[in-house]
Amino acid sequence: MIEPPLTQPAYGQLVRRLREQADKSTVELAAEVGMSVGYLRNIELGHDGKPSRRRQFALARALRDDRLAPEGGASFPDEPPKQPKREPKAPPRRDDREPSRGPKRVAGAAA
Repeated sequence: MIEPPLTQPAYGQLVRRLREQADKSTVELAAEVGMSVGYLRNIELGHDGKPSRRRQFALARALRDDRLAPEGGASFPDEPPKQPKREPKAPPRRDDREPSRGPKRVAGAAA
């Protein structure tokens, strides 16, 4: 049976219940999903509208419950694929010779 989408107050109540079952504080969960503690508290209390799709997916992933994913969101039994790490760019190569630090000599000038 397909469940209807959660309304905002029900969504926030589910987030809070799942967070408490996972034994996570609001500070821990907010840091894990990349949002402020105040914003997470407002979601749990039903004061703000539903978070963006990206944040809904992040909450669903962090709390391991696809009911938090946006409508039409796929289940995710495994962790999402990680983005490949980029290798740091090497500093530009320098010529082994030190540049001359003396005054420039002008051709034809007396020394």
